[in-house]
Amino acid sequence: MHAIDSLIDQKIIRKTKIIQLLSKSMHSRLPSKYHHHCWLIDITDNCALIAVDSAEVATALRYQQHELLKQINEEFSKRLNTPLRRIKIKVIAPEAEPLSSTESASAGSTNTQLARTYCRQILDFLADSSADIRSD
Repeated sequence: MHAIDSLIDQKIIRKTKIIQLLSKSMHSRLPSKYHHHCWLIDITDNCALIAVDSAEVATALRYQQHELLKQINEEFSKRLNTPLRRIKIKVIAPEAEPLSSTESASAGSTNTQLARTYCRQILDFLADSSADIRSD
């Protein structure tokens, strides 16, 4: 039996590690109330793609994007092939309302559906962002 990381392309593993480090760096520069509401999901063509779960967080990030770019480029200049020039932010909001205590019996299936919805939205965002960035 092989270790799981031996089955994954090393470029993907390196990129994932960089994204994870960039996410931690981004979170360290944001107020703690935003840490669980924004996710750096990809870096492509000199652009950081960030998903958030509310307009409030998107607005906060947009106001700080120039400072974030500057600090990330300074901190990660050796790991990134080229400096980041843009941050693209997408609000990916849940389609389901939070569960009440009486609905907890079906929480497992509802959470699974919600997770699938988030994944679809993120994949759509990545596909749209790739097309937008290439057309710029």
